[in-house]
Amino acid sequence: MQLPSQINQFARSNGYFVTIDNDSPPYPKPDASYWRPCEEWENPVWGWVLVNMVNEALQLFLTDGTFYCEVRLAGPTGSQVEPRWHPFQPSATTSAAKISQMENLVAELQNKGYLEAFITMIQQALDCTAPVPWTYSSSLVSSIGRPLALVHTGWSIELAVDALVNQSSLNPYQPDLLLNSGPENMTRGYSFPLKLGDGERSYDGLMGYFRMEPGLPFPPFGLGGGEEKVHFDTIYTYFPADPSTPGNPTKAIGDGTYDSLYPFYIPPDDPQTYAAVPPEILVRRRNSRMTTYAVLMDPFVAVHSYTGILPSYPLRLPDWSWRSALDRITTFIAAGPLFTTSDVPAFDKDSLLNDQSKISTLPVQLASDIVAVPTPLRGNWALLQPYAVPKSEVTGGESEDLETAFMALEIRASDNRPRFEPAPYTLPRVRGLSNAKEKA
Repeated sequence: MQLPSQINQFARSNGYFVTIDNDSPPYPKPDASYWRPCEEWENPVWGWVLVNMVNEALQLFLTDGTFYCEVRLAGPTGSQVEPRWHPFQPSATTSAAKISQMENLVAELQNKGYLEAFITMIQQALDCTAPVPWTYSSSLVSSIGRPLALVHTGWSIELAVDALVNQSSLNPYQPDLLLNSGPENMTRGYSFPLKLGDGERSYDGLMGYFRMEPGLPFPPFGLGGGEEKVHFDTIYTYFPADPSTPGNPTKAIGDGTYDSLYPFYIPPDDPQTYAAVPPEILVRRRNSRMTTYAVLMDPFVAVHSYTGILPSYPLRLPDWSWRSALDRITTFIAAGPLFTTSDVPAFDKDSLLNDQSKISTLPVQLASDIVAVPTPLRGNWALLQPYAVPKSEVTGGESEDLETAFMALEIRASDNRPRFEPAPYTLPRVRGLSNAKEKA
C-alpha cells in the first residue's frame, strides 16, 4: 500500500477566473498584484473559438459573441485571414486590450501548420468530451460546430494557518525546506506540481492552455504594470497533433510540463508591529500568489486542477456567460459562385449589417427570384452581399473613400424551371450564407 504525499495541516486549492487588477500599484511596488479573481457579475470569457467544418476554418468571436474574423485553410500560403469584422461593422463597445489578445492569436493562426494543428487538437478533444446540454442543441450554432471559450485562470495552494514550526527549546532544529517560504525564500520552499485537466475524463473541459506573462507568482521586477502577454506559440494539451507537422504548436501535457505551486499563508497582521493589515492589501498579497494561464475550454464542462496532495478543484463557467454569447453568435458559411439573371439591388444604408444587427429582420425582400438556389432550404437563409460604398454612408463624416459594407439579401428556393431570361447574367461576390433565425 502506497500513501500519497500530504501536508500535515489544513490547506486548500484555489481556482479562479481572473482579470487584470487595474487598481493595483504596478511592479515593483510593494503589495502589487497583476491579476484578481473575477467578480460574480463579470464575464470571464475574453473570446470564443468555433471550428467551421464546412469551410475548414476557425471563426473567432469576442466576449459577447460579436463576430471578429475567420481564418481558413486556403490561399497561397495555406492559411487565409478574412478582413476583420466582415461581414459586420466594428464593435464600438469592445476594449482595445481584448482585441489585442485576439490579434496575437490571429497572427499565429496565419501559419498553416499552426492552424491545422489547432483544428486537429479541437476535433480530437471534442471526441472525448461530455455531451452538450439540451439548451445548446436547440441553438442554431450547433449546426456549424461547438464554441469554445478563451479565459484567464489563476491557481494556488493556501494554508489555513501559518506553517507549523519546531517549538522545542531543547532541540531548536528547523527543517531545510519551508512549507510557507515566501518570495524571499522560494528556493527553500516546498512545491507541488500542478496538473490542469484530464484527457481521459469526459467530465473535464480542458482543450488546451497557454502560459502567460506575468503568469507565475512574483514576476521579475519591471514586468508588470502593462498589458498581459499570452504565449500563443505553444499549446499544452492532451490532444496534440502529429509532431511531424511543420509549425505544430501543440505539446502533450505530462512530466516536464507541470508548473509548481508553492503553499502560502497571508497573516492578517504585521509580524513586526502586530498592526492590522488593511483588507485591500491582504487581498492583493493573496492574489499575487496565483499561477495564471490562458485556457481554451468547453464552456459547458468544468476544468479541474490536480496537485497530488489535495482534492481536485473544478472551475466552471456560469451558465449566463455562454447563454448570452450563443444568442449573438451568427452561423454563416462561404458559398458560391451563384449566377443570377439580374443584378442585386442597390445598397441601402438602412439595411447595413453592423454588430447590433438582427439577421432575422434584415434580409431585403426581393421582388423576384434574383438570388435562388436549386435545393430546398430549411430555415430562413440570407445572402450576405458585399458592396463598395463611400465611408460617409457607413460611418458618417465626409470621406468619400470606398469601404466594403454588407447587406443581407433574401434567398429563395428555385423550382429549376427554365425562364430564358435575357443576358447578361451576374455573378455576385458571395461572402457567405447566414441562417436568419438567430441574432447576429
